[in-house]
Amino acid sequence: MGERGQAGQAGPAGPAGPSGPSSDSGTDEALQTPAVTRNSFPESWIWSEISLGDNGKTTIEYTVPDTITSWVATAIAMNNEDGLGLSNQATMTTFTPFFVSMNLPYSVIRGEEFSLKCTVFNYLTTDQEVTVTLPVSPNKAFGTRRSINQVEESYETITRKLKVPANGATNAQFWIVPKKLGHIGVKVIAQSASAADAVERKLLVEAEGVEQEYTRPIFINLNGETQDLTSTVTITLPEKELVPDSTFIEITAIGDVMGASINGLESLIKMPYGCGEQNMLNFAPNIYVLQYLEETNQDNLAIKTKAKDFMKKGYQRELNYQRDDGSFSAFGNSDDEGSTWLSAFVVRCFNQARSYITIDSDDIDKTISWILEHQYSDGQFQEPGRVIHSDMQGGASKGLPMTAYSALALLENDNEYMDQVFNGFELRIVDYLEEKLQDPLVQKDVYTMAILAYTLQLADSPSKNQALTILENLASPEGKARPPYHQAGASNIEATAYLLMNYVARSDILKALDVTKWIVAQRNAHGGFSSTQDTVVALQALAGVAALTSGDSNLNMDVSVSVGDSFTHDFDIITSDNSIILQSAEPPTDGGVLTIKATGQGVAIVQVNVKYNVYSVGSKPDLRLNVVTTNKDDGTVEVQMCNAWTSKKTSGMVVTEMGLLSGHQAIAPKNLIGQVKNLKRVETTEQKVVLYFDEIAENEEAICFMVASKPVEKIINPQPVQIYSFPYYFPDKRVVGSYSMPQAMASSMCDECAECCEDGYIAGDPVIRTTGSPAYPPFAGASGVSSNTITLVITFTIATLLSFLLAM
Repeated sequence: MGERGQAGQAGPAGPAGPSGPSSDSGTDEALQTPAVTRNSFPESWIWSEISLGDNGKTTIEYTVPDTITSWVATAIAMNNEDGLGLSNQATMTTFTPFFVSMNLPYSVIRGEEFSLKCTVFNYLTTDQEVTVTLPVSPNKAFGTRRSINQVEESYETITRKLKVPANGATNAQFWIVPKKLGHIGVKVIAQSASAADAVERKLLVEAEGVEQEYTRPIFINLNGETQDLTSTVTITLPEKELVPDSTFIEITAIGDVMGASINGLESLIKMPYGCGEQNMLNFAPNIYVLQYLEETNQDNLAIKTKAKDFMKKGYQRELNYQRDDGSFSAFGNSDDEGSTWLSAFVVRCFNQARSYITIDSDDIDKTISWILEHQYSDGQFQEPGRVIHSDMQGGASKGLPMTAYSALALLENDNEYMDQVFNGFELRIVDYLEEKLQDPLVQKDVYTMAILAYTLQLADSPSKNQALTILENLASPEGKARPPYHQAGASNIEATAYLLMNYVARSDILKALDVTKWIVAQRNAHGGFSSTQDTVVALQALAGVAALTSGDSNLNMDVSVSVGDSFTHDFDIITSDNSIILQSAEPPTDGGVLTIKATGQGVAIVQVNVKYNVYSVGSKPDLRLNVVTTNKDDGTVEVQMCNAWTSKKTSGMVVTEMGLLSGHQAIAPKNLIGQVKNLKRVETTEQKVVLYFDEIAENEEAICFMVASKPVEKIINPQPVQIYSFPYYFPDKRVVGSYSMPQAMASSMCDECAECCEDGYIAGDPVIRTTGSPAYPPFAGASGVSSNTITLVITFTIATLLSFLLAM
């Protein structure tokens, strides 16, 4: 069920809820008190899958959200005998005759100020004298200014007095100065002698500068003779450029190597998801979580339900990137050719997912046919499309990683269609890979050898041991110190994960645990890694390790952490019963030496996550970003950006994220597609515009483009915002630019709050103002829910929508 209105937009502003008793008069009586504070404003409300009994009826109870709008519901029914049916729309309007709404920007940057505009709507039959109150902010999350002459913000309750005509609306303004970072609550109360209303919304206040983060995981293994461990981690923060109050430090503890990833399924990496390969990050990790839960006999219904739901949605989205010929590519039919590598990746994941959700076999078979059509007679696979994962091109190995990867996907694919077509192809592939294994150049390429060795292991090739030995000889020695701000590149993580899967396939637990320590140390705060492929492969490997080492009923570990004398925390005892529950603590934000102590038995992971902002960051040599800003008289800001790639290594996909000025909205950025070289996709949110380039070639002319934005909310003292450009598979090469609006073009306090600049004016003095107002209720003539029932639990009978379907 969703709000009626333009597609993709919320319904009319202003939440609905009960007011106090109404005498429908404007007499000077005691002010009414709001019965509730309305704070639930979802854009869509009900999305449920329900199984009906033999009579085709069921009853479900929902609480109506606080938004004043028309809710439109449809239902789809499936029946084994009658097939698919779609109901007529059912509409319900939520409305109350007296309410207040507020107009907040989506987010602001600390240091910015804005005028909070509140509108009181009065659909009673008489004029109302209304007191609008902005209560003092708890914990001083924001301050206010009473007038232009007040230099320092104050922390106190402020009121406005208005006269609101019958069937009309009147505005009130408050000057807001956000102070605390994060989501802060802003509440407004409107009261008259006849009715009252209160509304609260959240405002995101972000820190200035550029966000930085790093993690320091500690792998604790107390199996064997060791019964205790003490380890230290130095939490380091920059001495210069650190933005005040922007530091957040979290320490987590969990008794399962998959636990952090299971808890972070919604956001494993902080990356955009706008192409066919990146979308698979919403799909593939759920497979390995379910495999792990299944193999370790953990019947966690909540996690299983969430994982399957993510998989169903990811599967449907991924089909948007399947081309008419059955192949997949980064941007579907808008690309010139399909990608063998991406098609193999999708086939591999779809095949693994068939145990958990419904996957159409035709989707897999059609893609397999396309892949096999692109195999040369010697066994090598052809790549007709553009490979956004540049390491798959193989460097000196000349496409061997892609062939090994495609073979891996086909070898794992066990279905009737493959049994019919693959036998001859399999022999050619294995022969080709065994031949290439003897090439000295191949034997020096870590990434190629990692995929090649695992593929030969899976094929049970006679050369599998030789391949593993070569790969092990290429591995870096363990135990070297790692700078706190650096984590391994995506390709190194991916290659090491293939080595780990090789050990898992051989049930070599001791070697697997050594490699697991290194991989876990590369994991980010969200449970993922750097990009899509290293996250997917690493999670598959970790799931395999976890399954090998599971069933440890002796897991019983005490873990405590401390920072000098200023902070101490004891986590709950970690046992097999709570091993996948993520425990957390927040130490002081000034850094220092963290001491971790663990006693008991089993395996656990303690992780330190550090986030902070800096005012500026150094440049990266491989990717260059140039930013030029042009400001128009109407407030429009035009941002010209140029990306140039200087490395000899192929860039692969490059992503540019342009932050929007607070209170600004992008102007038709999708029109750039087809006009800008190599630009394949554009996405827009309330905070940024994301542009996807399939490649930026070395030493070619820079790719330049312009994105404009217009003001939709007036912001005082606007702060600079950041622009990021980075190769998707080399996120450590990210470059940062910024832009801002000249102060001369920014709104002033007098522009936005004229009364604040009047001589002698003090906010809160009686001021009666009537503004233009609508002449009728916004949903006149619609059947509605009255203000006396709006917060009651309603009964919604599915049978009302479906009865005619089941009677077919």
